[in-house]
Amino acid sequence: MQNVSGNFTVYIIMKIKSKLRLDILLAATCLVCIAFIAPYLAYLKISERFDKNYLKEPSIFLLIIFVGLIFLGLVFYLFYEIVTKTLVITINDANKTILFNYPFQFKKKEYLFNQVVGFRFSSFYTRICDFKTLLLKTADNSLYTIPEFQIANFTKFEAFAIENFNLKKGIDFISLTTEGKIEELKENLTFNIEQARSYRATCYFHIGLIVILLLMNGYLAVPDRKFGWTAISFLGGYLIFLLLKINQANKTIKNFS
Repeated sequence: MQNVSGNFTVYIIMKIKSKLRLDILLAATCLVCIAFIAPYLAYLKISERFDKNYLKEPSIFLLIIFVGLIFLGLVFYLFYEIVTKTLVITINDANKTILFNYPFQFKKKEYLFNQVVGFRFSSFYTRICDFKTLLLKTADNSLYTIPEFQIANFTKFEAFAIENFNLKKGIDFISLTTEGKIEELKENLTFNIEQARSYRATCYFHIGLIVILLLMNGYLAVPDRKFGWTAISFLGGYLIFLLLKINQANKTIKNFS
């Protein structure tokens, strides 16, 4: 069985291009920027405090090379992920076909709807919350993983799959009775509610951390080490982002309850 990961997936549903999750894209961009900027800032800091010859000492020089290789490995890994896992899915409802396109690998595979064995729900754990995935199995025994966290309109694709493909269960894609399908869909709704609650709790936790940081900065920090406007602006922006996510979670809980 071919297991095809769905990272960096872009979807076109009924000829409508899906929306990328900008929060995930923004978070990934920030992490990459931090990963590349932090070593450079550390290098400048060391250069200010120590003589230039200090950096040429074997132990320090080897450490710099080691760190450099780590970040080169990170670049290679990101490049590999993008090239091998970027997937465009096009559903043509008129022709009853579904096309899986790997643009960076120049590979395309098209199936008729009746060549799709079915799909099942799955999930994977993160520190934020559990994320849902749709596993789509085709007649040639290929398995396509469609992760929720990569697109903003995942629910539209999920609804399309429920309406047009057979709902299965388990790693062997076991067929379900009518009662079994109803029960599976009920469990899926419960998952949506619990996921929103978990996500909301994580947002509250981060808000608490921000409040603690600001209080410590205001009352405990040494004057010349207090947060500048850049740090305060970043925390303020992140706070607004968290409040928006809490509001989104509340709507999800209300809609599915």
